Amino acid sequence: MVVIIHAPVITLGTPGGEMVWHSSMLPVIRMVIPMFFALSGFLIASSFERTPSLYKFFGLRIIRIGPALFVETLLSALVLGPLMTEFTLKNYFSDPLFFNYFKNIVGDPQFHLPGLFAHTPNNLVNFQLWTIPFELECYLLIGLVGLLGGQRYRIIAPIAMIMIIAGSLLVRVLVWHNMPEIYRPLPGPLLVISFIAGVSVYFYREYLSSGVFTIILLTIVNLVIFRLPGFWQFFSPITIAWLVGCIGTLNPHRLAVLRGADYSYGLYLYGYPIEQTVVYIFPHVLSPVFTALLALIIASVFAAFSWHFVEKPALKLRRFFDAKKTTRGAV
Repeated sequence: MVVIIHAPVITLGTPGGEMVWHSSMLPVIRMVIPMFFALSGFLIASSFERTPSLYKFFGLRIIRIGPALFVETLLSALVLGPLMTEFTLKNYFSDPLFFNYFKNIVGDPQFHLPGLFAHTPNNLVNFQLWTIPFELECYLLIGLVGLLGGQRYRIIAPIAMIMIIAGSLLVRVLVWHNMPEIYRPLPGPLLVISFIAGVSVYFYREYLSSGVFTIILLTIVNLVIFRLPGFWQFFSPITIAWLVGCIGTLNPHRLAVLRGADYSYGLYLYGYPIEQTVVYIFPHVLSPVFTALLALIIASVFAAFSWHFVEKPALKLRRFFDAKKTTRGAV
């Protein structure tokens, strides 16, 4: 869904962005990334609960996100960039943007490479990485929850969530004197709240309902919230996270091609630069649908490569962190 949402902006530039943010599907679009963070919080809470110490927990986080991000950054800078840049290779490799790009490896998003996609409607290489700093903030937050006894007292996570919601609203009302607009990208703090809401739902997962009626009701509630003024958006993570948890309880049959694999992170990492590459190669095919479909096929191949040759081998390092029990995807 993230890849599909990016397609109009990458294919058409500013008009594509207006198409997204003034679409009748806007409430659905606004739900996607908070759901992504809520799911992340739910899964990571499992690792958090099972890991005996915080330094081991953070070690697991590093081996889960670090290697794939490292490889994607190298491929973009050392393969994609040199192949498609409008600069000479000498100028490309000596440009400060080339060296700055490697800051992506440590979670400092850099969106440009020298001369790459300079004349496409949207010249960013990998805008999807804007969420990485907020994901790192989420890890620090769950570490703080751990220091406060969150592994023993499950009430700590919901309290932290309520405090962050209250703090975010107070800052916006008393300091910034504004609320996020409906027709603008989501504020980062909302993603952090969605994450801690996912953690909270994990600790109270025995109350989740697998009923279709509950899922439909929660979906309607969230669609309504994202049509309301910005103030109400800060309460959406609660219902978003509960919706994600309820969907998870359905436990649908896994496709054979996906068994034993987790391609989601790879699809996230490679989706945007591959969409940009599609637009660069087919500049006259200005169709977001074409961009999204072709990019999804190619990015799925790269995601499979990332899982089988980078992420899965890296997870073998988890034995050094002595998690009590590990399951695919939750690490």
